[in-house]
Amino acid sequence: MPSSRDYAQTNLQLYEQMAAAGFQAEDIQMIKQAYGLAQKIFSAKFRGSGRPFLAHLVGTASILVKYDASIKIIVLGLLHSAYAFGDFGSGIGGITAPKRRFLVAELGRDNEAMIHAYALYRVRPETYARVVQQSASIDEMEQDMLITHLANTLEDALLDNYIYSGPKKRKRCESKLPEAIAMAKATQNPELADELSRCLQQHKEVTAHQGDNASYTVVPQSYRLGLYPFLVKLKQFLQQLISRKTRTVLHLLFGEERHV
Repeated sequence: MPSSRDYAQTNLQLYEQMAAAGFQAEDIQMIKQAYGLAQKIFSAKFRGSGRPFLAHLVGTASILVKYDASIKIIVLGLLHSAYAFGDFGSGIGGITAPKRRFLVAELGRDNEAMIHAYALYRVRPETYARVVQQSASIDEMEQDMLITHLANTLEDALLDNYIYSGPKKRKRCESKLPEAIAMAKATQNPELADELSRCLQQHKEVTAHQGDNASYTVVPQSYRLGLYPFLVKLKQFLQQLISRKTRTVLHLLFGEERHV
């Protein structure tokens, strides 16, 4: 049965897998650099199962290596969640100009552009239908986004990752698998489709354990004793201050409060 043991879970295992697959030394060095960045922004992050977020990222990259992805896609797999879940130290979620500048400085403009594109890419039910019906017309960029999405979906669906996640997370995972299987077939990835199908089947045969439904952060104790609590309180204060000032300005402009 497919499980995380079938794929690399540490950076060293990923480097060895790439070397065995014939990647050049400079490619592996690029992945080392990307992993170093991932360490900076995911070191305190954990999946709902309690598994380090870094293991999920390495696992996603490992799946892409297995299915013959290019080096640029493996870098993307290793950092696909950078803008969604990475901790850049600002306390602000999502894509921002400072975060983009930081990634460009760390990895170069081309790699950042791929990570940025993936953060903006949305796979909805209509996306699955369009891909299945019009797979021949999909351009290279969307193909890159789709194979990364499928690798991420498979990594979440692997048996041990699945059974220790929360019930809502497991339900989301199950709901995505049939469409992901169809999309993998439509994009000429039959082995990946088979792997996803095996995951879907084994989900029906196992007893799940209790876990969290979302990823979370565990701040090291030494960090808690330092600047972190002050920054959290400062952020909360500024948010409240901005909210009050916004309401005041709207009242002056429109004569009434407007919800924003």
